[in-house]
Amino acid sequence: KRTLPNEAKERQSMNSQNVVLVSTSGFNAPNHIARYSFYGKLFSAAISYAEHPKEAGFDECFILSAQHGLIEMGELVKSDLAFRRMELHDRMSWCRSVVKSLREHGYHSSTFVTLVGTGPHINTLAAYLRRVGYTIIVPLKGKGLKMESQISWLREHTDTEAALVGGLARLVVRRLKLAARSQL
Repeated sequence: KRTLPNEAKERQSMNSQNVVLVSTSGFNAPNHIARYSFYGKLFSAAISYAEHPKEAGFDECFILSAQHGLIEMGELVKSDLAFRRMELHDRMSWCRSVVKSLREHGYHSSTFVTLVGTGPHINTLAAYLRRVGYTIIVPLKGKGLKMESQISWLREHTDTEAALVGGLARLVVRRLKLAARSQL
């Protein structure tokens, strides 16, 4: 029998809001819906985990963009920048914009925020969110720097059956949209 991590148990018992923020990684395909705009093995595994976790589910999933801050899964993304190019003062400004967006979406300091990603921007954001009162969970922290280890952890904690069904449904929708466009 699977047991929930302490954070997931706490979220369920408190009946609090629970959001997941997935950091972009890999490449960006401009002028696409955010959910499909970024590609790479790590990003795909992170999105599957965010959409279909084995443990406690999330109320909402957002994508963390270096250029745009917090973006919705269905938002159109024209382009993006790389997090590795952000200096500390840029990261702090970016953190403030992410918190502002969270609050605009109704997620205040009583919200549990799960950050899926690694790197200086995630560390800075986690510290900033804690400082302004959010409860933070960073599941990939301590999983090593190797991308394959992170992907493996995400896959182990994803409901693969639900992710497969969701992926097939998205593929069917995408093909139907392409067929409709070609008939125009």
